[in-house]
This record gives sequence, C-alpha cells and structure tokens, in this order.
Amino acid sequence: MDGQWYMERNGSREGPYSLGAIRQMASAGQLLPNDHVWTQGMTSWRQARDFYGQWEVLPPVTAVAPMSAAAGVPPHLVTARTSMILGIIGLLLFGVVLGPLAIIFASMAMSSMNRTVDTQGKGMATTGLVLGIVDTIFGILFMVAFMSE
Repeated sequence: MDGQWYMERNGSREGPYSLGAIRQMASAGQLLPNDHVWTQGMTSWRQARDFYGQWEVLPPVTAVAPMSAAAGVPPHLVTARTSMILGIIGLLLFGVVLGPLAIIFASMAMSSMNRTVDTQGKGMATTGLVLGIVDTIFGILFMVAFMSE
C-alpha cells in the first residue's frame, strides 16, 4: 500500500498523495482520525485512525476540557462550592479578606445559574453569600474594636 493515497473530509476528496505525505499530514494533525482514506487495492474508504499503527503515527493531541466540564460538573457548581468554602474558612480566620471573595464567587455562581436556568448549587452559593457577608461584617467589627484600643 505504498501507492497513491486519497483523503476525504466532509465529502471533499483530495489527492493523490504519497504514503510519506499522508504520514506527515497525520502527524501534523492535518489528516484527522475521522477523515477517510483510500488507496489502490482497498475495497472501500476507511477512517485514517485504522492506519495509524501501520503508519507509525500517533493520534493528534486534542485540547483537554477543564476538569469540571470533563467530569460533567457545571462550572457554576464549582464556583458555588468555592464561595461556600471561602465563607466557612472566613469565619475562622481572615474574614475581611475571604468574606468579600465569598460574596464575589457567590454572585458569579448565581449569575451563571440565572443565565443557564440550572439551579444546581444554589444552596451552596446562598450559604457562601450569607457567610461572606457575616465574615466581612465581623472582620470590620474586629478591626474597629482592635484599632479603638
């Protein structure tokens, strides 16, 4: 199968190409695994991925989705969870810093929920918002009491 090769993508056929050119195209990601190829002696067009082993070509690297998207977790759920965690930690320490961050993350999560009409994580976002407000108020009161002494 060292003859002339043809490729087909989205109904458009190109070629002929030498086997070396086909290998280069596959290595560079110009010939995708789902593209079809054909050469003399084949009974029908086949997907390029069927030949990667014979061509000694590794499949092209594809972009990896963010962890939350890959795991099927909506991004606003991660933001809501972050808000709640910041609010809880803010109760224990650094309320003046973590409180506003909890409020910001809760607002981002709630805004995203309103856009997508997905309320998953609303409780966590609300908890983060309330705790963020409490953290900020206690942090300010603590600073005022500390500075007045």
